[in-house]
Amino acid sequence: MKLIEWLLPPPRWRIPVVIVLGALSGLILYTAYVSRATSYQSDSPTTCVNWHVMAPQYATWSHRAHREDTADLVQDVVDRQDKIIQSRDKLEELLVHAHVEANRACDLDATEAQIRDILQDIRHALWRCDYAAASQGGSFHSPVEIGRVISAGLPIVADARLELARLLAELGHSEPVPYPDISTKKKAQAFIRLDVAKLKAQKAAFKKNLLPT
Repeated sequence: MKLIEWLLPPPRWRIPVVIVLGALSGLILYTAYVSRATSYQSDSPTTCVNWHVMAPQYATWSHRAHREDTADLVQDVVDRQDKIIQSRDKLEELLVHAHVEANRACDLDATEAQIRDILQDIRHALWRCDYAAASQGGSFHSPVEIGRVISAGLPIVADARLELARLLAELGHSEPVPYPDISTKKKAQAFIRLDVAKLKAQKAAFKKNLLPT
């Protein structure tokens, strides 16, 4: 009893001491509770991502999603994008073939009914190519989906070219339609008869007469 009486503060200090002890007890309990939370740099699937993704922080970043080291991850990204570029280039090449062959069919007086479905197939394949290009980084953020979209365009344009070959033969053209030289931007512009000088003049007039100064 004497020990308890000795430990007890004077009557006038008892209320402040109880308040301080209560606050300390709450802080201790809160610290213990927080310590049970999952670290954002742990390997647990319940954690969010620490977006400091490069060295030296990369070693602690979301191992559940990415276990590769930096070099392996970068190489994986490069390899996937290279494969997507290969498929895209092939789709673009086939689309050029289809366009010039369709143009040749029109020159041979193909009717709208004869070429309507062919042009629709060309558009559908072109939409997939344009979607991949307009995604602005889709091959990095979603390489599997972008690869699927581009690959889906290949059989569509192949079907269009097959129907074009039949149509051209029906119209009396049995020779391959030459592939244009579009190896440079200037040559491609010339092939589609794009009047670059006229467009530049129109742009200059627009900037001078319509844009605010």
